[in-house]
Amino acid sequence: MVSRNIPIEQETRHWDDRRKITTSARSKEGEEDYRYFLEGDIPWILIDSQTFSKLKNDMPESIISKKERYMSKYNIPVQVAEVLSSDKFYSDMFEQAHNESNAKDVANLITTDLMGLVDTNEKREKSKLTPQHLADIVNAIETNKITRSSAKNALFEIVKSGKSLPEVISELDLGHVSDESELTNIVDEIISQEQKAVEEAKINPEAINYLVGKVMQKTKGKADPTLTLNIIKKKLSS
Repeated sequence: MVSRNIPIEQETRHWDDRRKITTSARSKEGEEDYRYFLEGDIPWILIDSQTFSKLKNDMPESIISKKERYMSKYNIPVQVAEVLSSDKFYSDMFEQAHNESNAKDVANLITTDLMGLVDTNEKREKSKLTPQHLADIVNAIETNKITRSSAKNALFEIVKSGKSLPEVISELDLGHVSDESELTNIVDEIISQEQKAVEEAKINPEAINYLVGKVMQKTKGKADPTLTLNIIKKKLSS
């Protein structure tokens, strides 16, 4: 304001959280109205431009700036960006876990699955999860090593134990079921058990999701959803 030659009024200002600005609340005529008194034991401090620049550069990124960066750079939805930017725990996890290609998936994993597991300070302190765990889980989903459903189970276990993702996949048998012959046998079993749903799916394509869900339930969320859907469609059209 000083650099723009705008007079600085003596007033109380109100913080508008929605617009992220301050607005005038009430003004005072003089310093005595505020009962201001200079502290005689504290000397005036003059800050040179070099020190000022250093302090400015060392300041942490603001919540608003961080939110805008997440949205513009990584195409993260506004609601997700708001959650990440406004919470240091989630923000730090995201910053250390993501790269240019997986940022959006890491953000979604944090806001859809992790938030429910570490929603208090006590849970966060006990959590054994590291940013590398998050990166490993996202990578495993992208490379079809585990399904999205299995990833949630793996995350729950890792938060408790801190074990590596390969250990958790092995111990909990979370590996992806992507063998076509194995899935075909499971689909055949579901079709024989759900004749009513099969007939409905032949009329209404959206009803196929029910059969896919049954296969996922049978495989404890490990079946490859795309392959499962293709097998079911093939069976229904034959």
